[in-house]
Amino acid sequence: MFKKSLLKLITAICTFCLPPLMAHHQFSTEFDASKPITLTGKVHDVSWDEPHMTFMVDAQGGSWKVEGASPATLKSHKFTNKELKDGETVTVNGFRAKDGSMMASGRTMSIKGKSYTIADAKEDGGPGSSTADRAQPKK
Repeated sequence: MFKKSLLKLITAICTFCLPPLMAHHQFSTEFDASKPITLTGKVHDVSWDEPHMTFMVDAQGGSWKVEGASPATLKSHKFTNKELKDGETVTVNGFRAKDGSMMASGRTMSIKGKSYTIADAKEDGGPGSSTADRAQPKK
């Protein structure tokens, strides 16, 4: 009886806890630190779900998926769902996906002239936010 109950408990924990943990990945598995990008455009489809906050930004002739840090990490950086809403115009500095798709790891973001850090090198092993800012081409 005890073994059956323990097995059910372990199965429930694995079913509900492992998928979010397995969805988290290191920066280097998906993004290229040698390919900086700056995207300026309107935001839509903002998601504050674990393991990463994501949103779409219409820029450079298409709709880019941008990934940030976890909602808990962003909150510690004073960046919450109050700062980013659908329809906002933003500028995001980050790095392109290795596969060339319209996806980026956002590192910093400007909204209405205010800058935010939206990634954490300690969390994902990627470049720091200042690296993303310095890597952008000067206009």
